[in-house]
Amino acid sequence: MNSWTGLPIVIFGTGGCAKEIKALIDEINGLMYQTIYNLIGFITNDKSEVGKKIEEVEIVCTNDEFQFLCRDFPFMGVVIGLADPFSKKKIRKNIEDMKVSNIVFPNLIHPLANLSQSINNKMGFGNVICSGVNMTVNINLGNFILLNRSCNIGHDVTIGDFCTINPSAIISGNVNIGELTLIGAGASIKEKISIGKNSKVGLGAIVVKDVYDSTTVISVAAREMDK
Repeated sequence: MNSWTGLPIVIFGTGGCAKEIKALIDEINGLMYQTIYNLIGFITNDKSEVGKKIEEVEIVCTNDEFQFLCRDFPFMGVVIGLADPFSKKKIRKNIEDMKVSNIVFPNLIHPLANLSQSINNKMGFGNVICSGVNMTVNINLGNFILLNRSCNIGHDVTIGDFCTINPSAIISGNVNIGELTLIGAGASIKEKISIGKNSKVGLGAIVVKDVYDSTTVISVAAREMDK
């Protein structure tokens, strides 16, 4: 008899992104016809939120108390439910500093995401890949990346740690995106472009030339935003 009841998992964050990840977990479980992930609850940085519910799921503890929650489980899955790249990195560092040995960071992949089975595709851990995402071949994803709904990732693309690619963005082939970068919804990146780390590409922007580190670009074709 199979006693598997799903990997216990928590979501760090209580905002809109965290709600969407809760929905993603529900969809994964539903479409797979079994409990792949057993959602224990949300983790907050605001003590006044503890005990409240989001979408009928409890906010179980604060960030600082998370290490004590883990003691009740042989393994605890963690997903960082934040879209802001720097906030994701901060949470990751806080968890790392706790030195909890039974934490795992699964890649949450929607069953309706279209991922090529290319042997040259590589993926780290803690990534979230939503419904409608298309990924082709020779793609290298780092850790804690959010690929939101209906993104298109072309061949030979590299995306660094903690990046967020918002819905319907199009990343053409041979693009390199540095860590901690946010790509706005509906943005398009021309082939063979490099996007520097810590950068932002605005909503609907079309990027046709390289973007330097720590730069925000907007418009069509995207230009550097006035300081």
